[in-house]
Amino acid sequence: MYDSLQVKLVRRSRSGHQFNLAYTWAHGRGYTSESSTAQPRVKHPEYYWRNRGPLAQDIRHNLVISNTYELPFGRGKSFANTGAAAAVLGGWQINALASLYTGRPSTPTAPSGSVNSATSGQLADCLAAPRKLGSPDGWWDVSTFADPDEIGGTPRFGTCGANVLRGPGLINVDMGVFRKFQPTERLSIQFRAEAFNISNTPHFANPNSNVTSSGFGVVTGMSNTGRDGNDHRVFRLGLRLAF
Repeated sequence: MYDSLQVKLVRRSRSGHQFNLAYTWAHGRGYTSESSTAQPRVKHPEYYWRNRGPLAQDIRHNLVISNTYELPFGRGKSFANTGAAAAVLGGWQINALASLYTGRPSTPTAPSGSVNSATSGQLADCLAAPRKLGSPDGWWDVSTFADPDEIGGTPRFGTCGANVLRGPGLINVDMGVFRKFQPTERLSIQFRAEAFNISNTPHFANPNSNVTSSGFGVVTGMSNTGRDGNDHRVFRLGLRLAF
């Protein structure tokens, strides 16, 4: 099941300025990941319902803002529209793209040795509502979880639901400066200087979610959602020829 609310705002001006804002609130629920090869964690038919929860790509809030601005200089513009000033200052364009979205779900797990259910994984026990700490060295409060084996009794699946945890969200800003040259009527050259993740903001992957691990809640990797699979700041220069 998937429900969403999508809103888009666009503002254009004659001066060459364009502003775009797109926001999506969404909630996806199901029994397995959206991947065609995904397998449910709990495969025992009697407890299959324990797999139902937010989908792995269930991003609740997603905001994208983009802005394009042509500097008001050069031929046909308000300022410096003739002579050498037009040749030097004209044709410049500044672009910016900001992406902000909330974290992806994760399931608190525990060792499955005592479950006595072939190929099934184990869920942790939730002693209270999961509490977010928000540090890369400890994203969730481990005191709100337990290993079902430690509580004792008959082997059973843990009480936590599927994907009840939320990992780190993402903030990313890309910027670019373009300059267009028009040597002839049919030939144009565009110089491009681009910066991806200009603030060099870390994009953390979901932390370790095994409650019996000493590294529970610790972020050990990056999400690699950036351009060309890189999440660190990247600069790129280029020329584009059109004819």
